[in-house]
Amino acid sequence: MTDPDKGTWQHEYNAYGDVIVQTNADNQKTATDSDQYGRPIRRTDFKAGGAKEEFHTRWYYDEKGAAGETVANALGKITAVVHSQSSSDEQCYLGSAEYCELYSYDSYGRSSAVASVVGKSGAEGEYVSTTSYDGLGRPYRQYDALDKTLVNAGKAITSGVQSYYTSTGHLRYVKDIASGNELYRIVDVNTRGQVAAFDVVNGLVRVDHGYDSATGRLDTQLAKNSLNSTLLARADTWDKVGDLTGRNDHGPVAGTIEWWVGDGDESGKVREHIGKMLDFYGNK
Repeated sequence: MTDPDKGTWQHEYNAYGDVIVQTNADNQKTATDSDQYGRPIRRTDFKAGGAKEEFHTRWYYDEKGAAGETVANALGKITAVVHSQSSSDEQCYLGSAEYCELYSYDSYGRSSAVASVVGKSGAEGEYVSTTSYDGLGRPYRQYDALDKTLVNAGKAITSGVQSYYTSTGHLRYVKDIASGNELYRIVDVNTRGQVAAFDVVNGLVRVDHGYDSATGRLDTQLAKNSLNSTLLARADTWDKVGDLTGRNDHGPVAGTIEWWVGDGDESGKVREHIGKMLDFYGNK
């Protein structure tokens, strides 16, 4: 792939079409190993020349965690991710491991908690985000990693959101649990069930999405604030196999036109990325 900003990148693929080796214009290489189901299990980033490792990522699945422990109700699901500086360090709290994510699931196999371990041996803290569900199995309350870790006037702050649904079971709006402020509200849905318009931050911003009626692909995005000023105006184009081929960002102040050139088949592989900056009127 040739990019005007990034230069020439080279990719190697396996028999399933997955990228197994990527080399950028600075001769820095990334190698990825996958399991028999096509899921990534190891990724190693090498410095220029490929002789020395720089970063390493290890993924774990299927009811076994990073230390070989059993993770209940996790068959077919991710159980842990470990980021380190060496392929010899693939467990949390050990060696050069600097960041880990540990996943938990409820008795229905739904994600119930994610624990993030930051720093070597967890020196920079451990943070947990959790999700609870309503009687119909829909996400009800989601607490992020800052929940109960921040304090205001001597009291721990609740940090999370609560989802509200229509009588037919579709998401209607989302509120901040602590303040009660509305963060997101669906305004319009098309016949495909795609969100065609939504408000954010108590209606301060309205976002409209336009979709192709035949394919359902996203064609246009338009965002305006409460004063009707345009914040985003973007149009996408696609080829017949569903690959993104162009993006025209109209502003509001300046725009960018980008093109993606593929192999012309169903592989979806990108050979070239071209970008041009335009002023508001489309002049180069």
